[in-house]
Order: sequence, then structure tokens, then C-alpha cells
Amino acid sequence: MLPIEIMNLRHIIATALLLPAGLQAATITASGIDTLTPLGHALGTDVADLDANGSGSDGFVIFNSIAEGGNQGGKPWNESMVDSLPAYVSNLDGSASTSTGGWANYDDVLIGGSTHNTGGIANSPGGGVETAIFSFQLNGSVPQSINLGILTDASDSPNWTATNVRIEGPGAVTASQNLTVDGAADLLNFNIAGGIAGDTYTVHATSAGSGVVIAAATFDSVPEPSSGGLLLLGALLSLARRKR
Repeated sequence: MLPIEIMNLRHIIATALLLPAGLQAATITASGIDTLTPLGHALGTDVADLDANGSGSDGFVIFNSIAEGGNQGGKPWNESMVDSLPAYVSNLDGSASTSTGGWANYDDVLIGGSTHNTGGIANSPGGGVETAIFSFQLNGSVPQSINLGILTDASDSPNWTATNVRIEGPGAVTASQNLTVDGAADLLNFNIAGGIAGDTYTVHATSAGSGVVIAAATFDSVPEPSSGGLLLLGALLSLARRKR
């Protein structure tokens, strides 16, 4: 008869090997903020260099890329949108937002080797109120771990940015991050792990004043150890503790 510890270990290993990654519940984790431009709301265009930041290697979307020096507002949410989404992202929907627009002094975005004079997707819920901004669906072969970046505070206006960004996924899993409204374009990073095709994620934001402008979103797959390997490692560590 095998010792009970070995029998339990064999059961855990077998479960880890048989459990498909897609059957695990998805998780969302706030994973930090990258500040991409200098502080301050003085008029004048800075460049949020997402290429130098290593963001958007899988794909990205820029909301309302307008001609340099152009001003516009009240446009449909998907007008002048630069859509370079990865194959695992589909059904991007910003119809929850009231409009899109941009002004000459909004920060530019450098990504994919091109510089875009960007505006953003907007909603006007009132100061301190959270609102849905856009959603997207996972599709096809989904990486086990994805970094989602949300670019805000790029309008050089303290009234048109977010004080909090929250991502919500299937089963009401959610994570949020607060940010300081300081005129520096910020990329808020979230890790989505264990997502599967068909999952829908919604980006929410809380308005600092007049409303919220989200300039862009980036997508990057993140290499991670297999779930089976992590379970096996945990089981081995547990067994080692019992033998001490």
C-alpha cells in the first residue's frame, strides 16, 4: 500500500495533466501604471511612446485618430478609429460611450512605428461617476495570460480623464486601479489570465469632472508557466513540508 501522501500527490498530478486550461475560471489583476509623458496640463502636444514602452506587440486600437491640428467632437464612437486588434480579440463595441472626438493639444501616440494625433472615446456621466466605455470579446486561440493596457489622461484637461479604470469579465470577476489626474498620459495595465473564446470584458471608468476620454487600448500576450506545472510544484512543496 502506497503512503497516503504519495497517493494524494499522484491524484493531484493526474488532475493537473487532465485539466484543460480553458476550464479554469478567468482572473483579472491590476498590474501597474506606466507614465508615458511629462506631468502638467499646459497646452502642447507630448508623445506617448507605446513602442518604447513595449506595449501593443499583439495589437492595439486607437480611438479617433485625427489630422494634426484638427479639432472635432460629437462623432460616432468608431469614427477615425485605428483598428489593429490581435486575432484573439473580436467584437470591439464602444456604443456605451456617447461620442468620440479630439483636439490639437491631445497627446500623440507612437505605436507600430507610426505617430497618431489622437483624440479618444468619451462618456460624460458627471464627476465621480463610473460609466462603461467599451467592451471586447476573446476569440479563437486565446493566450493563457494577456496584458490589457488602457491609455488615459492624454487630453491635457483635468476634466476629461479618469480617476479609476475597472475591467469586468465573465462571472463578474473584476479589478480596478486608481490614478492621479496630473496631465501625464498613463497606461493602466491589467492581466487577464485563463480567458477563453467567447468571454466578454468591459472597460469602465470613473470621471474626474466633465467626462472620461480613453485614447487607446493595447494587447500583449504574457508567457506563463503551465497551470499543470504550477499545480505540480505546489503539490511537491506540500509533500516536502509534510516529510519534515
